[in-house]
Amino acid sequence: MDDSPDWMYGTKLASMAGLMCATFACGIVPLWALKGSGKCSADPVLSLVTCFSGGVFLSACLLDLVPHHLCSMSEAFHSLEIKLHFPLPEFLLSMGFFLVLVMEQAVLAYKDQSQAAKEERWARLMEPCIQLLRKEEQGRSPVTRHEEEPCRGGGPCDDPAHLRLAGHSFTSFTLVLSLSLHAALEGMAMSLWGDDGWRAGAYTSLLLRRCLVAAGLAVNLGRAQLRCSVVTGCLLLFSLASLVGVALAEATSPAHQLAQSTLGGLAAGAFLCVTCTKILTHQQMAPHRRLPRLALLLAGFAVFAGTLFIKI
Repeated sequence: MDDSPDWMYGTKLASMAGLMCATFACGIVPLWALKGSGKCSADPVLSLVTCFSGGVFLSACLLDLVPHHLCSMSEAFHSLEIKLHFPLPEFLLSMGFFLVLVMEQAVLAYKDQSQAAKEERWARLMEPCIQLLRKEEQGRSPVTRHEEEPCRGGGPCDDPAHLRLAGHSFTSFTLVLSLSLHAALEGMAMSLWGDDGWRAGAYTSLLLRRCLVAAGLAVNLGRAQLRCSVVTGCLLLFSLASLVGVALAEATSPAHQLAQSTLGGLAAGAFLCVTCTKILTHQQMAPHRRLPRLALLLAGFAVFAGTLFIKI
């Protein structure tokens, strides 16, 4: 086999192109399937598929993002010759977790206040109409009043659907941002691979893991009722993140490595928050098909964990 630098450079370029194309394809195919079938977010089959993707996300967080963050932080502090007496890596994970939680609750609290103000304005506007209707109803029979009673709770903000959409949008944004940041950090690590890393199972393992995560991301973005163009842009961002990481890999000083590890820890904590408090909680609270949901959750966890053995 030719081991010349030009051959290896071409192999790395082809591998990166294959990784990006496979990631985007594995994300766009489930999206087309969802849009083509016209399944809504309450569809039972789609709900079960989401449970599988939740298992993939949980496995990716606990077995990939968190260990990668802890290892990179340890290497950065070892390079800087700093001995920690405080669990800083774990603290960064916690900060990422609570950062997402606080931001989401702040957004929802603002939405709640806005909804209450709109309902109050609507009630003031409708009060003269309600008084007029009451005067007209005084001369009618009870049967007629019962049949023609207007709906007085029909304000424009009674349906909390906009609150659910706001929560879904924030969750989707956090998922895409945290996964893209981790993919970029993985791209930086890929630039340091030796020739054996590109030939052996490390690349295959990364390819399979990235495809699983892209498919799960597409399913969750599709359930959030986002526009196809927005979902496609998110998948394209996730697919190109590794290339961005490779392009930024020139900065390899310990200080840069520490900054990258810090961002990776915040991203891992944010991803853990979204996975545990949104995706898994929402799916496991459903009253029906509990055992199939649990089985698919474990299956998704096991499939992603199995891809980690390929690089051993």
